[in-house]
Amino acid sequence: MALNYLIEMHNIIFYDEARLMIRVRLGIDNKYELKLEAIFSFWNQENIDGLSRYHEESGSMSQRRVLIVEDDFDGAEVLGAYLKRDGFQTRHVADGYQALEQHAQWRPDLVLLDIMLPGLSGNDVMAAIRQHSTTPVIMVTAVGSESNRINSLLYGADDYVVKPYNPGEVVARVHAVLRRWSGSAQDRRQCLRHGNLVVDVEAAQASIDVDGACQPIDLTRTEFSMLAMLMARPTRMFSRAELLERCLPESDALERVVDVHIYNLRRKLEQANVQDVLLTVRGLGYRFSNVS
Repeated sequence: MALNYLIEMHNIIFYDEARLMIRVRLGIDNKYELKLEAIFSFWNQENIDGLSRYHEESGSMSQRRVLIVEDDFDGAEVLGAYLKRDGFQTRHVADGYQALEQHAQWRPDLVLLDIMLPGLSGNDVMAAIRQHSTTPVIMVTAVGSESNRINSLLYGADDYVVKPYNPGEVVARVHAVLRRWSGSAQDRRQCLRHGNLVVDVEAAQASIDVDGACQPIDLTRTEFSMLAMLMARPTRMFSRAELLERCLPESDALERVVDVHIYNLRRKLEQANVQDVLLTVRGLGYRFSNVS
């Protein structure tokens, strides 16, 4: 019985090929906590040589910034150690409000974001980030139901990892997501492009690139938010409810008001000679066409 308790998944802090750490809570109301760590001698020279080659091949990823948003300090410490071993800079915060503050100030290249957070939930943090940024986000959570995964991806997550996880796998996913998002957030402005249409997320400005000179398009804040949201996920359909929630979060307007904003946005884009990029998915919502 005791052994079965020890290996229950929610007590595993982390594991990998060589180590296993288990959290055990004892006493009335789980007042006392004990950590058991097992070290396995699975490593051989072939493992070490392979790891060295991996570091050499991954050199271009070094010094990228990863913001860890996690209220489990043990798990965050382990994950941070693995990321630092791969050359990443890391910073850890434990609640949603700190996450938004550090995202704005530190400008990470990727965010590892737990769903269950004090203050703001991970999905709320995700929605707030997506209002003004395309920073890659990987959700890291103990909630592994299909509906939660789908909701996180709909909110704009780039990947999803369920606890208990292998920290090495999480680091591999970080590398994979960053490879898809070529270029560092520190080295480039967050600009979205389609033909000669340029959306500068940081400056909240849409413009037309004419021979290297940008001609601004006069958009309202809501129109810009909708355009940036649709362009950031080309070909993905967004429902009216999603667009309303993320682009007008404090509004009590009905979903049909989204149609009015999309109509006005289309009209302004067409006046700038940007045609047929905002597509209607009948009865469902809208998507951006990335076909030039």
